[in-house]
Amino acid sequence: MVKRYTKFLLSLLLLLVFTVITEATTVKVNYDVGFGNRIAIRGSKSPFSWSSGVNATWTTGNVWTYSWPNSVGDVEIKPLVNDSVWSKGSNYLIKSGASVDIYPFFYSTQGNFDTTQYF
Repeated sequence: MVKRYTKFLLSLLLLLVFTVITEATTVKVNYDVGFGNRIAIRGSKSPFSWSSGVNATWTTGNVWTYSWPNSVGDVEIKPLVNDSVWSKGSNYLIKSGASVDIYPFFYSTQGNFDTTQYF
């Protein structure tokens, strides 16, 4: 009886964890802004605005992350360096509930593709 009860509680806990995880929309901006700089995000709906950015959080690998509730719905966003240099190109449409990696350009619309042997 105790074993069944424990399995039930673990199943309920896992369901709760996965439900909480999927209730957020997340954007990950992959860009090395250099030491002392930051990525801000502006957008079409609260918690964003087009007049002032919200700061993303730096994580290892120069990935800047920001999450917001799914209840906000689909949002158009645009990342900025230091909330002043807009990324090149169109806005990004982020669907509610998605976790999206973006790779913006800021100072040039061209990049480099490097290959490494035996990596």
